[in-house]
Amino acid sequence: SGFAKGLDYRPGDKFKGSDYNHSWNAVLIDNNWYLVDSHWATRYLVSEKNMPENLVYEYDDFYFLTDPEQLVYSHWAHRKEWQLLVQPITLQDFENLPLVKSYFFKCAMFFVSHHNGVVDTKKGRIALTLGYCKPTNFTYKITFADTGEEMYQGQKLKNFALQHHG
Repeated sequence: SGFAKGLDYRPGDKFKGSDYNHSWNAVLIDNNWYLVDSHWATRYLVSEKNMPENLVYEYDDFYFLTDPEQLVYSHWAHRKEWQLLVQPITLQDFENLPLVKSYFFKCAMFFVSHHNGVVDTKKGRIALTLGYCKPTNFTYKITFADTGEEMYQGQKLKNFALQHHG
């Protein structure tokens, strides 16, 4: 058990105490340990509102025998040996990681710059670089860290972003 960046999580949030919010499994197959989250592998919400009509039952194989180096972006085991990482991370390190979903890794995307979930800008400007191994489409959200607001003077912050394919 440990913490997971679920529905209510926002970049910059801090987890407190030892009242862990999620559990998943480690399975031993041919003398190797693997991680499985059967809960996240079988369903997801199509909205940020946790209501039965927003729940979709659909298999996501990402959460079955997941690479620990990828699962650690969303799941932090409080006992470091169950992170199954060569270099286990602290809770603070986990909190600082970007919030990404399974599709990010399924598309073989990775971070080239800015490995933190909250990034400070210089004079309101930033260049964020992501890598990918195969053509893909993705979405993103830009918000003010302190308020979570997506608007600035009546405009979505997303309107101020440029995507460059290089």
